Amino acid sequence: MNAELKPNEVIATHDRREAPATLPSLFDLIVTAPEGLNRLRRLILEFAVRGRLVEQDPCDEHASKLLERVRRERELMVARGEIKRSEEPQGGDGLPSSLPTGWAQVRLGTVICLISGQHLKPGEYQHTPEAAIPYLTGPAEFGARYPQPKRWTRLRRAVARAGDILVTVKGAGVGKLNIVQSAELAISRQLMAVRVIGVNQHFIEIALRALAESLRSKSIGIAIPGISREDINDAIIQLPPLTEQRRIAVRFAELMNVCDFLEENGRLESEQHLRLTSVLFDSLVVSESPKGLIETWQRVASHFDLLLDRPESVDALEKRILDLALRGLLVDHNPSDQPAEQLLVELLRARNALTPNRRGKQANVVVPAPAGDHPFALPESWIWTSFANIAIISSMLVSPKDHPTARQVAPDCIEKATGRLVLSRTVRQSGVKSPNHKFRSGQILYSKIRPSLSKVVLVDCSGLCSADMYPIDARINPEYLHLFMLSSCFLTQVQRAENRVKMPKLNQDSLNSLLVAVPPNPEQERIVAVVHRLRRLCTQLRESLTAQSSARTRFAEAIVTRDCSGTR
Repeated sequence: MNAELKPNEVIATHDRREAPATLPSLFDLIVTAPEGLNRLRRLILEFAVRGRLVEQDPCDEHASKLLERVRRERELMVARGEIKRSEEPQGGDGLPSSLPTGWAQVRLGTVICLISGQHLKPGEYQHTPEAAIPYLTGPAEFGARYPQPKRWTRLRRAVARAGDILVTVKGAGVGKLNIVQSAELAISRQLMAVRVIGVNQHFIEIALRALAESLRSKSIGIAIPGISREDINDAIIQLPPLTEQRRIAVRFAELMNVCDFLEENGRLESEQHLRLTSVLFDSLVVSESPKGLIETWQRVASHFDLLLDRPESVDALEKRILDLALRGLLVDHNPSDQPAEQLLVELLRARNALTPNRRGKQANVVVPAPAGDHPFALPESWIWTSFANIAIISSMLVSPKDHPTARQVAPDCIEKATGRLVLSRTVRQSGVKSPNHKFRSGQILYSKIRPSLSKVVLVDCSGLCSADMYPIDARINPEYLHLFMLSSCFLTQVQRAENRVKMPKLNQDSLNSLLVAVPPNPEQERIVAVVHRLRRLCTQLRESLTAQSSARTRFAEAIVTRDCSGTR
């Protein structure tokens, strides 16, 4: 049984837009990289079949269980006479050993059956469709308009059915693909039809696209080169769990549609480009080890000339850098560092010394958060703990009229998701009348109101902050905690907690219950240093791109002015 997606689950449509009439075609050529979209398509394809396009879910059933069901389904198909019994391809030398979580390696023939095309003589086909099956001689070309048969036959020697994947196996088009769209289709020996068994058809399409170059390299023959059934059946693929196959198929189709849309419009539009780059940068976070990160990073970095061509793309990269650092993937782990668990023991002792337990007992034993609640796996010397264990939410409400010249900070003074203060003002200039919290240098100010939950800043001055903010004392490295509160891991938890309450603000109990990934103290410092250095480089790159964009705009305006004035 084919495990397929419905077309409306895969196809994402985009409205076609016309280029601005005021910009000449010459300007579009300036901002479009040669072969850029083809390179991006190849990169997306590679990520899809390597498990880098979507996150692995540990709850997914392992692909080995799926393969057991595939083998049983194959036996049933043989018993029903749908396919012939054949020797199942076996694994052999050359199978790579590293696999994403939950995946398995198989020969393609394990999860498909092949229908070989047959040559028909002139007397065996006709040129009219009366009560006959369409007969296609090829080639099959994926993405091109489905070829319209010009011949029909009543013979049923090599018949594919709707949904089967056509592969061109002879001639100059070896490796090209298409999908059977008619109920039945007789195929010539220039083609073979791939019928999936128990797996997702769209994922197998993706795998075949990734294998196209390898299949072409196997084609033999001078006049009419071709590949054999064995070349297809023996090809190695990496098979994800069935639910992940579906997620990959949906994401892949979305991105291919974005690429098609961009190609039709002839330029990389900001919104679509940002979506594409964000997904590719997300693949970095999917990496489960420094080695995997380096491999994925090298692939993404080779396309930086296409991806990092506007400030918004650099913003997306900066977010991923932060997430990678806070997963322990950007700095070395020093085995001589004191483990974070011991650090927490010391923090608990210090807290108990100031606020002893009512029963006179001190909790010096760290109880880690339940493993099932962890957002991701941590390096060995790290620990997950609640926000309450490593930070104190302070409150000192005062009247603004008593501090007219003090610095005043509210959510509108903080840039979203960056942790930067973008507005400087005094209490008098703010015009605030209601009580404000008093804060001091070195504290973290966090906005607790719903539209601004990603606004957090580490201050280097004292003053007053809005009652819609929490002044926070960090009991670990304050710069590290500030970065963690900017991360997607923290924000995702905030959004979940905030959705559980009906109040318009994140309350203290919810904030205190959030999980924080805590490394050893020295590693916190190393992470802060590398993130600051990389963010500075991102800032420099943004400034450079903004300057280039301004120059291109001035150039385009000069062309427009020249054209409109009629000057030659």
